[in-house]
Amino acid sequence: MNFVFQNLKGTYALITKTIQNNKLLDRLLKKTKLIQENPQLNVWLAKILVTELILGKGKLQGNSKPVQTVLKYSDVLEKQYGYLQTKPSQNATGMLFFIQV
Repeated sequence: MNFVFQNLKGTYALITKTIQNNKLLDRLLKKTKLIQENPQLNVWLAKILVTELILGKGKLQGNSKPVQTVLKYSDVLEKQYGYLQTKPSQNATGMLFFIQV
């Protein structure tokens, strides 16, 4: 029973992280054309797998078709994620500005 509870907690955490990063994941999927080029892939399953790969453990286990599809895009996903993290922000008027730290 304890194993099931731990799995439930991990699944809940992954789903929460996916929902919290939904806008970022939408941009990643759009930029990489993952869904456009693989219309059979469920969007939410793709978001969960990309969350685990890019924002989570950094790896995916298994040999299912969805896992293999996302893994084929791992390099471009990581590249686009890095680009989106360094891209300048846009304010409400649409003008670009850089945040200085």
